[in-house]
Amino acid sequence: MKVVLPLFIIVIVGLAAYLIQKAIRSSKETELSGPEAYGQECERLVYGLMRSNLPSKSVFQNLYFPVAKDGRTLWTETDTVCVTRGGVIAVEVKGAKGVIEDPPEGDWTQRYGEKVLSFHNPYEQNKGHVIAVKKALARDGISGVPVYNVVVFTDRNARFTNKYPWLMHAEKAVDFATLLDDKPVLDKKMIKAVREALSDYTERRAPTAAMQYR
Repeated sequence: MKVVLPLFIIVIVGLAAYLIQKAIRSSKETELSGPEAYGQECERLVYGLMRSNLPSKSVFQNLYFPVAKDGRTLWTETDTVCVTRGGVIAVEVKGAKGVIEDPPEGDWTQRYGEKVLSFHNPYEQNKGHVIAVKKALARDGISGVPVYNVVVFTDRNARFTNKYPWLMHAEKAVDFATLLDDKPVLDKKMIKAVREALSDYTERRAPTAAMQYR
């Protein structure tokens, strides 16, 4: 009995710890459900594809750059940034499905079944990210590096009413990046400098949500 009782206590404590961890995981999964979780999943997909086709240290996810607005310093978050021998790519990721009405100016519209949703023009949105990347490089004394504005939709069945060279599905974005990497503009020294400059803005230095600006 003296041996059985401690074993019983150990089993009970272990079971309690397991149930607590399971509850915590379940809580986190609930917090990340819905549109936000779907958006993060799409961003991870593009990030993973780029890392599979470019050197992993050349692909960044969730970089935060300072932006001056109304006399305050806010922060803008990029989805994915890739450093290639042909320049830097700032990628804005969208997961919208169906028919995408994409005028060159103004909001875009998603039509999927009976659903009609408007959203901010992602190319215009990403212009701010491109500027932020250029300013970040300039702060490290780096200039003359091409920075490309690319909008990527992860749903293969998304159809666009207008076609642009900077608008593409995820697979085409990989092709774009690898082709750009095959057209060297930056030498090894410059590529290293660009990587190091961008690494100063990684998620480990992420600002509070209240300070973010997209």
